[in-house]
Amino acid sequence: VWVRALDRLGNPIQWRSAENLLGQVLEHEVGHLDGQTVEDILVPVPAPRPEWKQVRTRYGTMGRGR
Repeated sequence: VWVRALDRLGNPIQWRSAENLLGQVLEHEVGHLDGQTVEDILVPVPAPRPEWKQVRTRYGTMGRGR
């Protein structure tokens, strides 16, 4: 990830993040600056299949909520 920014005095600075985690953090924060929210990146979960209800009725939820 290449980062170009201005320091506190307004001087341009640039650096490259070779670290995986730091690159992910920077990408995450830039997403916020672009107005991205967690709802924008979540993957929709499909609705439960009807036959799952039969399985839960027969075997329970194994400690999970219904």
